[in-house]
Amino acid sequence: MKSFFWAVLICLINTVAAVITARIGLKKDSKNFSRIIFGSFVIRYFLVSAAVLFVLLFVNINKLVFGLTFLISTFILIISEILYLNNRADLLKTQNKTTKQD
Repeated sequence: MKSFFWAVLICLINTVAAVITARIGLKKDSKNFSRIIFGSFVIRYFLVSAAVLFVLLFVNINKLVFGLTFLISTFILIISEILYLNNRADLLKTQNKTTKQD
């Protein structure tokens, strides 16, 4: 159970950071949006890698359960992150069109 908790916790923290970054990035123009999103992606990648390494080396867990849970939850949360970005971008486009028409 502890292995599952650590894997999901790391993935959730990563996803929350991605959503916060996306909200900031979506308020910027496309050049700054790309810079913010991809820059945060690199930073989050290294932080998550360090967290996983720390957990694997220093926490007494079942490594197989941790690895599988981390893999599955990362996959699910990345898909949800992509869908969130797509949904927010479409929403912003719709709002801009209605604002220009008024």
